[in-house]
Amino acid sequence: MRSAADCLSGATHVVLSTPDFYGRLLGKKRRADEWQRIVADGLGMPDFFLICDPAGRPLSGFEVAGPHAGFRNAFLSPDPAAAFVLPTEPKVMHVICDGLAPSGEAIPESPRSILKAQLARLVERGVVGRAASELEFYVLDQAYGDVHAGEYRELRPVYHRSGDNEVIVASVIAPFADEIERALQASEIVVDQIQTEGGAGQLEVNVGPADLLAAADDHVVFKHVVKACGHKLGRAVTFMAKPFEDGAGSGGHIHLSLAGESGENLLGEAEELSPFGRGFVAGILSHLPELTLMLAPYANSFKRLVPGSYAPLAATWGWDNRTAMVRLIAGRGGPRLELRSPGADINPYHAYAALIAAGLAGVDAGLELAAEKRGDVEPRDALPLPADLTEATARFAGSVFAVEAFGAACHAHILHHARQELGATRRAVTEWEIERGFENA
Repeated sequence: MRSAADCLSGATHVVLSTPDFYGRLLGKKRRADEWQRIVADGLGMPDFFLICDPAGRPLSGFEVAGPHAGFRNAFLSPDPAAAFVLPTEPKVMHVICDGLAPSGEAIPESPRSILKAQLARLVERGVVGRAASELEFYVLDQAYGDVHAGEYRELRPVYHRSGDNEVIVASVIAPFADEIERALQASEIVVDQIQTEGGAGQLEVNVGPADLLAAADDHVVFKHVVKACGHKLGRAVTFMAKPFEDGAGSGGHIHLSLAGESGENLLGEAEELSPFGRGFVAGILSHLPELTLMLAPYANSFKRLVPGSYAPLAATWGWDNRTAMVRLIAGRGGPRLELRSPGADINPYHAYAALIAAGLAGVDAGLELAAEKRGDVEPRDALPLPADLTEATARFAGSVFAVEAFGAACHAHILHHARQELGATRRAVTEWEIERGFENA
């Protein structure tokens, strides 16, 4: 990400946006000469960005916003350290904003506020966290308008078969991948590598780590950039966790490192976890199953978390074990952890917050770390992850820990979103159901 001071030079317009519940950027475009006034006063925007469903429609029944409050204005408060530009809009500065209430106070239920509350807990302990999201996605040989007109049927990936790490397939997709890299570089998001993945037309892009809030911002900007490149080149992309029944799921793995104020690795050294590291990982194993809702927001999210999918099914850990939920990686500066349960559809602010809250709870309680997972056999005492959105919603609803970690208002807000999504899922009639039951029922 870039600073607003760097991006403002030459800009004619400013786009101010804030992440919604699903991590999409919603906002407004204004003239660049209004920037100083907006910095001082904020920019009014209806607060239904807090309560929209995945299609952008405001939902009812929320405490924080809705018709009972008249859909009043919230305020977008720009973060001058979270600016970016796109090659497709060279004279436009984009800035990520915090959502503020009419009183000028932060809205606790907004995604950035949820993460900031957990970051404050790290600061209290003198802990510095850095993270990066590792996102997979599918690229289609069709434009967004075409797949929409075709009702999202007969989707054609940009390559006809799996090309996992095949350089010939990477060269076929290179024009699109190169466009992504150029656009990310313009936003000062460092690309470590781009590779083809296990699904036909599936890519994975690894970006460099950043401080936790910046890393979450990078995540949403990354998705924005990829979709913008897709529109430019006539390639639809999807970050759904499981867009194809017979294709690989798309992961949204989170890499996290934790250091003390003097720079020491708090997780441990080499392949040896410190007491802090053991407690942090133990907290993740103990609490993330009940917080899975914050890592898997859609019914489709759970169709990736099935046997044979290379995605974890239980709360386990292991050194360099890609079948475990927490994979520990021994780097030159000490270990970091990779959380492998999230899909590419996550809201990074929610996911990072859940990861920090769970880990710190394990440290504070002095939890003992379970035995390491070796190979692909689940340990007998490992907590299973929720099998679907129904189970995840029930576990989150009954989680005393979630209320304590995020507050009653945020817990109720996330839970109501989940129940709305669950209701929509239960009402949906799919092509598979019609084909299976039309004559046979």
